[in-house]
This record gives sequence, structure tokens and C-alpha cells, in this order.
Amino acid sequence: GKLTPLDQDKISEHVAYSRFRDYEGGRHPFHGETAPLESKSEYGKYSWCKAPRYNKLPAETGPLAEMLIAGHPLISDIYNKKGPSVMLRQLARLIRSANLLPVAGDWLDSIAIRQPFYRNPGEVKEGEGYGMIQAPRGALGHWVRIENAKISHYQIITPTSWNASPRDSNDCPGPWEMALEETPIMNTEDPVEIGHVVRSFDACLVCSVHSLVRSHASGRKTEQHTFTF
Repeated sequence: GKLTPLDQDKISEHVAYSRFRDYEGGRHPFHGETAPLESKSEYGKYSWCKAPRYNKLPAETGPLAEMLIAGHPLISDIYNKKGPSVMLRQLARLIRSANLLPVAGDWLDSIAIRQPFYRNPGEVKEGEGYGMIQAPRGALGHWVRIENAKISHYQIITPTSWNASPRDSNDCPGPWEMALEETPIMNTEDPVEIGHVVRSFDACLVCSVHSLVRSHASGRKTEQHTFTF
């Protein structure tokens, strides 16, 4: 229940259960590595999302988190009495839209008639930087390193990666998995409740879809097959 300033140095990504080449523990995005694994034989790896952690803990992002941090009285009251739920996430999403609509026009007008919102920094030969913003689904971060006037390293952590993250190197599950634990299922042949819980996080499927091209020799010709996960 205590608010502290965001420290991006405390962000790390784990891949112990993600379908990427292993590295020990978690890594800050400036030192991150994204090397997808084609083989399904990697034991225990079950997700194409990495496992972002803040201060070594999983974190939920999105409208519910925003409303709680802002101290919204209705959302905070329901959360304190009943805890998080599908209904509360959807209610927070509706309230956020209602709050943003009246001011969206003013923001657009400011961009159009006042100071330009982008300034060309000129050529950057060496350096690194990051940008963090609240996207529609939650917290979004980009980390980039430039060497010899070219991008040498680039890592992105999307809101869906935060929410859909698998277990980390300490076997701690991400927000989706935590939310699904002990969820009652009325019909195991048609577990619609699972869909309700996952969709309440407003998942972006593109954030965990990867296309891989695998080539192999067949007789005298080489065949290529594209796999999408």
C-alpha cells in the first residue's frame, strides 16, 4: 500500500521458463538477450513471453494498477474489501476511458498549436537511453544502445509481458498465473472462466507470437517451413 518512485534499474527479465536461450537469473534490459529456441525439447519452457520483474517481484500493470496508484476512491474501496477480480479490472478500464475522453481533445490541440512534440537530436554516435510510458494496456518500456551511429542493442518490455509472464528463476509465477490459481471451473470441458480471467488483463497476442523459418534438405532440394507460435 505504499508508493515509491519508479526506479528502472530495478527491472529485470528472466527466461528460466521462457522459450529463449538460458542465462542465469534475471537481466536488466540494457544487458538483456533475446535468442528464441526452435526446439520444443527444452524441458519446462512453456511461454514465448519473458518474465519481467520489478525489484525481484512480479508486477501487474494496466488500468487497475493505474486506478489504485491514483487512489481512485471506488476502485480502491472495492479492492480493499474484495481484492482483485475480473469485474474490477473491467470496471477500472471503463473508468479510465471516461476520465481520458474529456482531456484527450486538449492534449491533441496542444500538440497541434504549441511547441512541437518532437525535436531531431541530430546524429548520435555513441550512447544508450530508455523511454517509459503508459500505453493503453499498461507500462511500456524501450531500452536502446547505439555504437558507431548504429543501434547495437534494443529491448522492449510490453504491458502483456508484465502480465503474461511465466515463472521466473525463483519459480515465482506472473500475474496471469496468480490470478488463475484457485479459480473455480464449472465445466472442465469448457473452462470459460479461464478465458474471462486472462482477457480481463487485455492481452496483446502479438507480444508473444514469433515466426521462425526452418530449412532442411529433402532429396536434391532445400525446403523451408515457417512456424508461428
